[in-house]
Amino acid sequence: MLSMGGAFTDHLTWRWCFYINLPFGAVTAAFIIPFFQVSRRGKKDESTWRQQLKKFDLEGTALFLPAVICLLLALQWGGSTYAWKSGRIIALLVIACLLIIGFLGIQWWKQEDATVPPRIFLNRNVWGSAWFAAMLGAAFFVLIFYLRKFSLDITSLRVSMLM
Repeated sequence: MLSMGGAFTDHLTWRWCFYINLPFGAVTAAFIIPFFQVSRRGKKDESTWRQQLKKFDLEGTALFLPAVICLLLALQWGGSTYAWKSGRIIALLVIACLLIIGFLGIQWWKQEDATVPPRIFLNRNVWGSAWFAAMLGAAFFVLIFYLRKFSLDITSLRVSMLM
């Protein structure tokens, strides 16, 4: 059984897996752009640019982005570049936790002007969906890990034979 992606990878280049979708996207855009109408739910916001800038929650963003960067650096470096008990990894994890706590405090303080309003934090449907997505992602990571291990073990086969 031969897949199109495997055939493109074996006989052309992997970039053709993306190029083949460009005509489909162009046809879709040709139908959507002329016929799509955006309707406003209410009247246009007449606030000044400073009031609109305040609604961006720059304080929350200024804490959230470095928190994510610290967490990702700690998870990337931990166990490979530095030991998990290394002061650098522990410091990155502590800083990430403090920044996330500060982010949550700002979200609670700004209420409806926050990036993630507290009413969304308190909605159990959101928590259930987040839990489901996390578990589904974890299951996919297990599959991805073993599929890569399987394909590394079978190095004599071409990509199109694996699909």
